[in-house]
Amino acid sequence: MNMEISPNRGNGPVSRIWNQASPSAPGAPRADSVRFDGAAALNRALADTPDRRADQVERARQLLGEASYPPAETIRRIASLLATKLDNEAAEV
Repeated sequence: MNMEISPNRGNGPVSRIWNQASPSAPGAPRADSVRFDGAAALNRALADTPDRRADQVERARQLLGEASYPPAETIRRIASLLATKLDNEAAEV
């Protein structure tokens, strides 16, 4: 049995709605003239931010030096998720 579902049945053609721009108030900035002062300040703040956080780099180094990192339970859970994904992919083929 072959069933075809058409979610758009009964819908008529889509009409285009044009938004007519209203004239701007005198002295108001035009829509096509945008000021980027805030963006410049954000870019300066971003440039002043260090690329890495020394405390997090040190923590990562300490964790990598530990023989028990990552914990065995974490490794088992990741392995289980990977095995489930492989089983699902094999079933789909």
